[in-house]
Amino acid sequence: AAPAAPAAPAAPAAPAVPVAADDWHRWFDALPVQGAARNLAANCLLASRSDTHVSLTLDPEHEHLNTPSQREKLGAAFSELLGQAATLSIEVVAGEGETPAQRDLRQEAAQKSAAIASLEDDPNVQAFKEMFGATVQSGSVKRLDQN
Repeated sequence: AAPAAPAAPAAPAAPAVPVAADDWHRWFDALPVQGAARNLAANCLLASRSDTHVSLTLDPEHEHLNTPSQREKLGAAFSELLGQAATLSIEVVAGEGETPAQRDLRQEAAQKSAAIASLEDDPNVQAFKEMFGATVQSGSVKRLDQN
């Protein structure tokens, strides 16, 4: 019998989540990591990326998050996201752009402002203001899922 033809090399695994290389916020949202490693990623910006390497920048204010253990967990999460082994480097330097953590703070502030405006415009709240001199204490306004 004729010898079997050698098997064709396996195609490289496709990324688990297809995202554009420059879309750091989508990458961050898709990262399969939690806890302190996620917090580290949330305070980083994507500096560059190749098929096998991800380079992030971290503001010096958050340097305390950049521990070997958290870098290892984050590197493993990038490997899972990319569908292949990947290395990670993090440079501690002030970057330009909005980190995922800054994005979340901005969105929360906008949601709170909208909620306060909605309360101020509510006819029942306006009636209480007129009848009793009530005021809306903006510091007490919280989302329903917050304690």
